[in-house]
Amino acid sequence: MADYKNTMNLPTTEFPMRASLSQREPRWLVKWHRLDVYGTALERRAGGPPFILHDGPPYANGHIHMGTAYNKVLKDLVVKYKTMRGFLAAGARLCVADGYAGATAALLAVCERLRRQDREP
Repeated sequence: MADYKNTMNLPTTEFPMRASLSQREPRWLVKWHRLDVYGTALERRAGGPPFILHDGPPYANGHIHMGTAYNKVLKDLVVKYKTMRGFLAAGARLCVADGYAGATAALLAVCERLRRQDREP
């Protein structure tokens, strides 16, 4: 078999050929936790005008689908944009299932678990 690698004009990069995600991701998570980018952004925006993104209950209209993911990504982008513009936009994890007429016990339990996770260091 011919070795065509040496006949191609490929750039030299520091990127590894294999992703090795299972080995690299834990290091990234430790680094991100140590940097605490979200906490730093909230501290810097403490005096800024508030921006609250009202997010409805998860899966209010049926099963999860690509539109659900698209919606969450767009909301995340809006919150990040507003944070970068100087607003105190801490509503990314707003769970408004409380008081929602169709909220089930399981949905309320998920919201409570998210609240506990937000309070843990």
